[in-house]
Amino acid sequence: MVIRVREITDEEGNKLRRVVRHHQSAIQVKRAQVILASAQGFTPPKIAVIALMSEDYVRTLIKEFNLHGFKMLEPQWGPGRPSRFTEEQRPQYGSVND
Repeated sequence: MVIRVREITDEEGNKLRRVVRHHQSAIQVKRAQVILASAQGFTPPKIAVIALMSEDYVRTLIKEFNLHGFKMLEPQWGPGRPSRFTEEQRPQYGSVND
């Protein structure tokens, strides 16, 4: 079974094209390209070759768009590793570059 993006409206298609043409985030542009390619009938293996992504990641993006819509275009990264020292402790230990 080939996974495809759900039927997108003209308004959604126009919004995806605007993201591809004018958005600053390369991640969001790439994700929008994947969704547009799927809407145009390309299969995940072909999209993976075009977008230089793995087939599994392409399938994941399509599933996420089908479930969450445009929210999936934004990366959901966490804030990173917790700090080892409090702001009060930092001057006491010095900086890494000292």
